[in-house]
Parts: sequence; structure tokens; C-alpha cells
Amino acid sequence: MYPTSFKYYKIRIIDKPFQSFSGKNYKQTACISFLNESKHEIYYTEIGYLETEEIYKQIIANEPIDLNEVFIENFDVNQIPVWNDSEKRIFNLTCQNAIFSAQKATNFSNVIFSGMPVCFQNTLFLRGNVLFENCIFEAGNANFNSVVFYSGNVSFFNANFVKGEIDFKNTFFGDGSKNFQYVFWGNGDILFSNSYWGNGNVSFVNASFGDGSINFKVAVFGKGLKDFKFAIFGNTQLSFERADIGEGVLDFSKTEFGNSKINFNKTIFHNTNVLFDESEIATGKMLIKSASFEEGKISFDEGKFTQTDIYFDKTTFFDTKISFYKASVKDLSFEACSINSYADLRLQYCEKLNLSDAFIHDIIDLSLEDNPTAIKAINLFGCRLMGSLFHSWDRNQVYNQIKSNAQQNANHFSWQFNLLKRNFNNTGQYDDEDKAYVAFRREELKLYKQKIQQSSWYIQIYLWFAYYFQKIVFDKMGLYATSPLRVFKSIVVVWALFGVLFSLFHFFDWGKTWSSVGNPDKMSIIAQSFYHSAITFFTIGYGDVFPQGLSRILSSIEGFVGVFMMSYFTVAFVRKVLR
Repeated sequence: MYPTSFKYYKIRIIDKPFQSFSGKNYKQTACISFLNESKHEIYYTEIGYLETEEIYKQIIANEPIDLNEVFIENFDVNQIPVWNDSEKRIFNLTCQNAIFSAQKATNFSNVIFSGMPVCFQNTLFLRGNVLFENCIFEAGNANFNSVVFYSGNVSFFNANFVKGEIDFKNTFFGDGSKNFQYVFWGNGDILFSNSYWGNGNVSFVNASFGDGSINFKVAVFGKGLKDFKFAIFGNTQLSFERADIGEGVLDFSKTEFGNSKINFNKTIFHNTNVLFDESEIATGKMLIKSASFEEGKISFDEGKFTQTDIYFDKTTFFDTKISFYKASVKDLSFEACSINSYADLRLQYCEKLNLSDAFIHDIIDLSLEDNPTAIKAINLFGCRLMGSLFHSWDRNQVYNQIKSNAQQNANHFSWQFNLLKRNFNNTGQYDDEDKAYVAFRREELKLYKQKIQQSSWYIQIYLWFAYYFQKIVFDKMGLYATSPLRVFKSIVVVWALFGVLFSLFHFFDWGKTWSSVGNPDKMSIIAQSFYHSAITFFTIGYGDVFPQGLSRILSSIEGFVGVFMMSYFTVAFVRKVLR
């Protein structure tokens, strides 16, 4: 491959015979020196020299064109005299290790390349624009491996590669625009791996890709727009793995993919806006794992990925906004990601959202107003939340979202509900905080139950008592002090229960409740029992009705329960009011 780091060059044509590696002889030799910024020679080569007119004559005569190791100046098919414009053909073109130089453009536009596959491997386009517009590579399998498009713009506008493998591996594109609009790539593999694109806009707008793989692995893109809008991809694998995307925009808006796998693993994005707005993938996966977004935005707004999984696992978003506004995704994963900017995850549909082990430093918005239950399941286990989640417990059915993770256990659920409790406290959603706290404590109680089952039988007696005490008193009677109304209802039920017990004790002669003042109101035994229950429960202690027999023990128990329940109510009420 010719050098790409030179700044200047010198060309001398000398009258010295030259023989190419394919055995073709030339009368003259082109001596080319490549110089650095200090004008010191860094590379030197000698190749054959051929007049452009001689090439034109071979083309007109429909002869095979062998330009291997040849220096060509100002090649332009429009300058070929007496050539049929309706069907311009070049037969059996091979052009390896050649060097083209033009004041304006090296022009192959509107040519049909017939015969064997075209090969420009290791060719250097030294100066001027390079045009392959409206070309048809009839035999397919075009080879542009290790080509250097050093200066000027490159255009393959509306070219047709027909079929086979299209090889642009290791290709170097200098600064300027690279135009692949409306190109038909066929169903073969398209290889741009390890290519270098320089600064300037790159356009694949309205390009048509077949079912082969498209490989941009380890490619390096400079500043500018990288545009794939309206492109159509078949059932393909598109890979930008370990690519380096320079400042600007990578735009896949309104593109269509078939059954595809898209790979951006370990890609670095420098101040880049990555756009998949309104694009569509029939089925497949998109992998953006261990990538790095320095600045900019990544947007999938209103994209249709209903049968597609998108994974950002272990990706770092330094100062990059994330947006999936009204997008539809099957599974969306940010596992172990570092998210430092606002993320709009107001999805239209999502079977599962995974934020496990993520570090969240800003706001994650999860609530789409017109479709609050769009996200069916959420995994927050291990999430470090330094920012906030915008979510609503009831409206978004958060409990069901967490519990829908069938492979998780009470430990996972407990961790997530506790995280949500703290989040709702930070966002001032205190009712939601209470509900998350109750869910957290219930999962903790399940873990406690598992601990009991692993203990010795004599320890289990105490542990089972503690378990049911928590379940009945803390949970059922007061929702862990989050509901004063629930505590009040429990108070009424407990008071009535003791009233019934006092009545039963009296009728069965187990214990009596007597009036010490002669029952001036002529209350029945039942009314007297309920009255005694009330003054005992609330520790009023008038003394006008007193217990006898076993009712004394029952009164002592009710007095303790009353003090406890009133304290429980006070805590729940004050907690509610103060917030």
C-alpha cells in the first residue's frame, strides 16, 4: 500500500524501460517521491508511465485494460473520442498498484465494467476528484482493497456493484466528501474494515444493501456527517465493532433493516450525534456493548424495534443524552453502564428494560404520559442511583414491572424496592415511597422466612412467632406505619374483638365485667363489655366497670395492646403529616 502520511510529492518521467509484475513493458518510467512536511523523502517508487491517449485507444478497441503499476494523468472517460455514449464499456480492467493524478478529476463515470471483476487493489489516486458515478460493475466482486483516495472528493453515486464480495478493506479516504448515495451493493459481503475516512461528509443516503454482511470493523471516521438516511438493508450483519467515529453526526434515521444484527461493540464516539430516529428493524439484535460516548446525543425516537433486542451493556455515556421517546423495543439493556446525562426512556413499548448494575448520575425518565404501562418489566438490581428515576408507582404499575422478572428471587426484589423507596423520597413522591417501602419489607419478610426454614427446630419456634408477629402487626395492621387509616381501622377491629371476648367470657362464666356504680344506664352485658373494652383499650380507666376472674387477664392484655396500637397510630399519623 502506498503511504498516506506524506505532505508533498515529486514526479519525474524518465526515458527508462519498466516492466510491471504482470510482465507488461513500458518505454518510460515514472519516478515518484513522497515527502513529509519538512520536504524530506519518506517513500520512493518507480512505476511504468503510459500516455492517457494510449489507454483511450485500447478502450475503444474493446481490448483488456492492464494498468498494473502504471502512472496515469488526467484520465477522463468523457474525453475518449468516438465512443458510443449509450453503452460505455471497459473490458477486463485490472489496475493494481497504479497511481492516478488529475488536475480536476479522474473520471470513470457512466462506465459498464465487463468481463472479469474490476480490481484497483493498492492503487493511489494522488490528486483531483475521483468519480465512479452511475457505473455498473457487471461481474461483481469489485476490489478496492488498500486503495488510497488521497485528495479531493470521491463519488460512487448511483453505482451498481451487482453481486459478489465488494472489498474496500484498508482503504484510505482523504479529506473531502465521500458519496455513495443510491448505490446498489448486491447480496454479497461489503468490506470496509480497517478503512480510514478522513474529515468530510460520508453519504450512503438511499443506498440499497442486500443480505450480505457489511463490515466497518476498526474503521476510523473524521469530522463530518456520516449519513445512512433512507438506506435499505436486507437480512444482514452490520458491524462497526471497535470503530472510531469522529465529531459530527452518524445518521441512520428512517433506515430499514430486515432480520439483522448490528454491532457497535467497543466503538468510540467523539462528540457524535448517533441517530436511529424512525428507523425500523424487522427482527434481530443491536449490540453497543463496551462502547464510549464522549459528547453528543444518541437517539432512537419513534423507532420500530418491536422484535429487536438492543444492548448497551458496559457502555459509558460521558456527556451524551439518550432518547428512546416513543420507540418500540423488545428488550433494552443498559447493564453496568455509566449514564452521566439525561436519558429519555419514555418508550411506546418494551418487554424488558434492564438497568442492573448501572451507574446513573442524572435523570432517567420512564413515564410516557399516553402509555404509562409500555414497559412490562424493569430490572434495577445492583443499580447505583446518584440521579433520579421519573416514575409513578401506581400509574406505571412499578410493582408488576419489578416482579415480572421471573428469574429473580426475594433478595433481588427487596434490593430494587429499597432503591425505589429512596428514589421516591428524593423526588418528593412520598405516597409512592410508602408503597415501595411496604413492598421492600414484605420481600425482607420472605427472606426471613427462608432463614427460619434453614434453622434448627427449637430455634424455629421463636423465629416463627417473630415472623407472624411482623406479618400480622407490622404489615397487615399498619403497613409498616405508612398508613394511619389502616392503623385506625385495625384499632376499631381490635377494640371490637376484645368487646366480643368480654361478652363471651361473661356468658360462659369465665370472667365477669361488673358495674361498680350499680349500672345506672341499665346497659346490657354486651354493651357493658364493649364499653369496658373501650376504656381499657384507650387506657381511660374510669373505674365504673371493672373485670373479675379471667377477664382481669384479658383486660391487662388489652391495655398493653391499646398503648401499642395508639403509639403505632401516632407514629404513622405524624410521619404522614410531617412529610
